[in-house]
Amino acid sequence: MNQYITFIEPSIESTYSFLSALLRSRETFIATNDDLVKALKSNNIVDAVSNISHTSIGDFLSKKIRELISSKAVDAAVYDHLSNELKYIALNSPRKISNFIQLYVTKYDVYNILLYIRSITLKTGAMELIPCGLIAWKGMLNKLINITDLDTLIDFIHEAGLHIYADLVRINRSLIEAKAEDKFYELESILMNKYYELLNAYLAMLGDYLTSTCIRMMIDIHNIILVLKKIILGILPDIIKKIMIKGGMYITHTEYDELLRYERIDQLTNWLKATPYKLLSDKILIALKIFKNNPSILDIVFKSFNLYNLRITLHSSPLSLQPVITYVVAKELEASKVSLILRAIVNGSEREPFEKLLLEIMV
Repeated sequence: MNQYITFIEPSIESTYSFLSALLRSRETFIATNDDLVKALKSNNIVDAVSNISHTSIGDFLSKKIRELISSKAVDAAVYDHLSNELKYIALNSPRKISNFIQLYVTKYDVYNILLYIRSITLKTGAMELIPCGLIAWKGMLNKLINITDLDTLIDFIHEAGLHIYADLVRINRSLIEAKAEDKFYELESILMNKYYELLNAYLAMLGDYLTSTCIRMMIDIHNIILVLKKIILGILPDIIKKIMIKGGMYITHTEYDELLRYERIDQLTNWLKATPYKLLSDKILIALKIFKNNPSILDIVFKSFNLYNLRITLHSSPLSLQPVITYVVAKELEASKVSLILRAIVNGSEREPFEKLLLEIMV
């Protein structure tokens, strides 16, 4: 069975111009930071969603307003919208682009598979799966929740068409059966490295080196987040090394060894100032100051930088994947921001830090 969903292929001549126009049109319905500040100042979740109802995500959420009673429900609805949107773009893209989008969203499948494995081996409790990726697109996510053994999981991953990942889980089942956290990190590293390897191999096959550069910069950023979490949470360097992703753009493994010796955040941010990631330096410090060194805020800060980087990188080919991945990352960032804002409202959190985040850090 092919890994990908089968789509009807329109003619190349018409689809690229159509897709470009489609993306430009849909970008106008992405929630802006001003939209979200207005939503943040709402008295309740109903008013907040109403204030972004002119956007595609706001319109979607307004139809689910009675369900938005908890953080979990907010996340489920927000990522349901993201999943629908990415699937729609894949369905309306030429095959090469459609295949790339499907490869890209398998990161959600890998996340969900790892979350399942972690829950059954380390007994971490209830799973909060992300309703995005090929498994979700095929309507199979609920089936994953009910799996009770490793052999059935491997068969399930094959059934979803993710044969490479099924084989990796089978080959490395001893890491799962060990039921130890360090072994789980090894498995996570194996699956995530394979994900980025496949993504970059596909871009190399297409000769789209600019988009590949942006993806490889995302790998650097992923690893920088890990270094920051090591500093903030006191995670052992050996554990961080196990889950770092290979194939980044500008930062070498020798440099990562140096970074892992840092004990203060300002050491890392000062080092970043001499790299292509210098714009991140101040944003990291501001975000951590606003949210009192809570490392969970870093993911959205780095997503914002990824989008900024994609937008400033010029592409010469009209058939480049870059406009598509830029739109996809913009929708992912929107999902993260909307989720953060609505969860703050649902949970009755102080609003000021989130407003500062939107106005001072987000693109």
